[in-house]
Amino acid sequence: AQSLWAAVCEKAKAGLPRDLHTCLGENSPVVPKLENGVLRLGITAGFIFGRFNKPEVVAKLSAAASTVCGREIRVIVSELTEQGPKPARHSLEDLKQFKEVRFI
Repeated sequence: AQSLWAAVCEKAKAGLPRDLHTCLGENSPVVPKLENGVLRLGITAGFIFGRFNKPEVVAKLSAAASTVCGREIRVIVSELTEQGPKPARHSLEDLKQFKEVRFI
């Protein structure tokens, strides 16, 4: 999907707003995934997502992807969610090993 995304970026670059050109390079905040004729673009939340999540931008990316692949490709834009480590939860049994436990 990464090589497809690079080709789509090259093809679509001319029709996209200039501020998106910086988001299309190697250090792109976009995580592409191609499955069943759909190119899913996971984009970091915030301003950049807002710039990509516009009908005219999605249409241009879809047209470029379809041209590169030689068949119709839909583009779906979604926000990436942070999958950080979850805080460890301790049971009361774990806490009983300490001499003094205070609940606030």
